[in-house]
Amino acid sequence: MSDSSVEREKLVSIWKNQNSIPCVLRRTGKGERLRVKMPYSDDNLIWLRNGQHSIPDWIPPSGRNPGYWELPKSWFNELIERLLDRYKNVYIIQPY
Repeated sequence: MSDSSVEREKLVSIWKNQNSIPCVLRRTGKGERLRVKMPYSDDNLIWLRNGQHSIPDWIPPSGRNPGYWELPKSWFNELIERLLDRYKNVYIIQPY
């Protein structure tokens, strides 16, 4: 198994199985949005929105994917800062 295959499996495992630390999937394709998986809280929608005009979309769990939020890419930097303030840790998955 190649190093890149091992790394990909590790990232997929973090995305699917991590429930106590938020995970942010930063996608780079045109029109693709941030995907955010975070511990459940009744106020997640309000907290994520943070007074912004756009409303985050909840994508419910399906076969192989856990439930997650989709947000505008432009929210990335502020979102990371706020997640760190709230949870002290965050996984960021992004292409390099």
